[in-house]
Amino acid sequence: MRIVLDTNILISALITDGTPRAVLHEIITRDHKIIISRKIIEEFVKITATPRIRKYVTKDEVTRFLQDVSLISKLVVIRSRPSVVRDHKDNFIMATAHDGHARYLVTGDNDILTLRKFRGIKIVTANEMLKILEQ
Repeated sequence: MRIVLDTNILISALITDGTPRAVLHEIITRDHKIIISRKIIEEFVKITATPRIRKYVTKDEVTRFLQDVSLISKLVVIRSRPSVVRDHKDNFIMATAHDGHARYLVTGDNDILTLRKFRGIKIVTANEMLKILEQ
């Protein structure tokens, strides 16, 4: 199964031992594939460099996490330009899911979650994705 993890899910998986980390663990152990784009990586790096996040993790931990995620990910080039999210700066997440032929997009962003589905891609919370993966 091909799954996009929004940046907020990746950051939560990095800094807390909660549902997003459990989702990441299930993806790894069940041999699913994370779909990622350069834009997601860039946003992840930018946000994890802020003092708000750095109080939880070091630069080395961020680098190690990103390297580990990269090993189990398929990097896709964004070609489409959907404009479906109210906050237009988040449309690259939708493009990553579409261009990466993802089956699911996991996010904590309410603007994206309200869509529930985009071009056949199911948009779910981390809790919903965990239940799906555990079936």
